[in-house]
Amino acid sequence: MSGNAASATANKSRKFLERNRRAFTARMLAGLRQYSNFNLQPRAEMNKVTAALAREAGFTVEPDGTTYGSAASSNVSGIINNFCQLVDPGGVKQELQLLKSLNIDVVVVNCWWGIVEGKEDQKYKWSGYRELFDIIRDKGLKLQVVIAFNAYGGNDFKVDIPLPQWVLKIGKDIPEIFFTGRVGRWNTECLSWGIDKECILEHRTGREGCYEFMRSFRAEFNDLFTKGLISAVEIGLGAFGESKYPSFSERNGWRFPGIVS
Repeated sequence: MSGNAASATANKSRKFLERNRRAFTARMLAGLRQYSNFNLQPRAEMNKVTAALAREAGFTVEPDGTTYGSAASSNVSGIINNFCQLVDPGGVKQELQLLKSLNIDVVVVNCWWGIVEGKEDQKYKWSGYRELFDIIRDKGLKLQVVIAFNAYGGNDFKVDIPLPQWVLKIGKDIPEIFFTGRVGRWNTECLSWGIDKECILEHRTGREGCYEFMRSFRAEFNDLFTKGLISAVEIGLGAFGESKYPSFSERNGWRFPGIVS
């Protein structure tokens, strides 16, 4: 076969595939518009079709194609965080029922240090979590719990949960309990590992403070462990619950992209 003949055959094949692609897309869009009020132009390119489908499914799609989060999971996260400050239990029940209908059988919940021991040293208030866990149990779901010793918020999050107030008060007098940048800016998202063995948290070391919080959690929810409702426990340390130096905090003025000093 000559070069011209091969080229003509290849062009014919590409045109055939393109016609099939367009016909498939047209039928798909027609069905979506007919059965789900799908709002998209009949001759939209596939990138736009894919993006629109992702948005219909509840995902956020940025102009450059970056896709993240689903509406259901984002709503559940926000509602559960609010619920543990005694807000909107009805909304939690609805969202959990939605998750159950999607065949999800495990829910991850953060137990925030700043909520449970927020007001006073060694005064643990688990009532909000107890009510939440009971609702999750009643829905037939299991739990994976994250013991979160970090603050939550900043970097575009809508929920703000600081470290316990009594810890922040200590930090005003002894800011060395926090990580600091090279220009002296203190980061109050988490405690520095430098106090792990220092008796600085009301005559306790950093490790002792964490240990006693976790011991209180285990004692409070012993029945749920016994019944197998709590299937796993993770420990969140450092900024964003990760064992890392908090190097990109919007609380301290960082903006993407950028370098924090």
